[in-house]
Amino acid sequence: MGIKLEDFVQAANESINDEFGYGRWLVYDDYEIRIDKDGAYIKAPLRAGRPSEYNPLLVRGLSLEFAELAEGGEITQDDWLDWTKRWGVLGVRWREMPMSLHRGGRREKFSIFKSEAELANWVLRLYEAATAEDGPDVPRIRELLELDDDDTGSAKEIKGWALSEVALRVQRRLIGECFPRLYGLKDYSFVHSPSGFGSLGGAMWLQMMYLLTATGKIKRCGGPGCDKIIYFDSSDLPDDPEISGRAVRGTYKSKDYCSDNCRVKRWQRDRKNKKN
Repeated sequence: MGIKLEDFVQAANESINDEFGYGRWLVYDDYEIRIDKDGAYIKAPLRAGRPSEYNPLLVRGLSLEFAELAEGGEITQDDWLDWTKRWGVLGVRWREMPMSLHRGGRREKFSIFKSEAELANWVLRLYEAATAEDGPDVPRIRELLELDDDDTGSAKEIKGWALSEVALRVQRRLIGECFPRLYGLKDYSFVHSPSGFGSLGGAMWLQMMYLLTATGKIKRCGGPGCDKIIYFDSSDLPDDPEISGRAVRGTYKSKDYCSDNCRVKRWQRDRKNKKN
């Protein structure tokens, strides 16, 4: 007997719901840091109970906040624990895990979290330097790419090197952590979306992709000489049944500066200009 279309639609939706969770991520009420022979790891104890869930793609600016963790110093285990209590484990390398765990498992190594945050910070800072409003920040790009004095090129060429490296790193993470999704609708038609993610890390790399392709507003810090992106809005978010709706929060959206330091520097500059 042949397979009926409605049976296929139901099976496809059940498969998506069970294995990929429609883009939802799990967060337990409590996590603890423990140590074993492989180093520090974080774990949700049994008393944590049932997890809550959310869609990280609706947390606007989550990728910016994550990248900021690696700014200006070492990521501490307190930073790690605080992040995980709010958003859950990163869940990267999910293809190697049992499917029942990859939507926000109970355990993750500190070394993995640290390396992911450092990579996200490096990619974001390189993109910011390449797309600075006053033209590419060539010294910063050279520093981030670790270019030798023999690596010469025009500002335009160096900007191209930087953006190519950004695209390469983002694409590699998308390949490892994300996937397209197929939805069966009630009228037995189908829609597809490129926004499937197997990990919280993957969701944030999708957000980075949205930044690179954003046609809406990109807001940068108002501090003198600071080109940090503090908010972006893409009008080209994928048409996804699970992304529609109100964003959970807007990181930095209501702010003009990335830090108090930049705010003070702007105030000092404006005050000096008024005196002159």
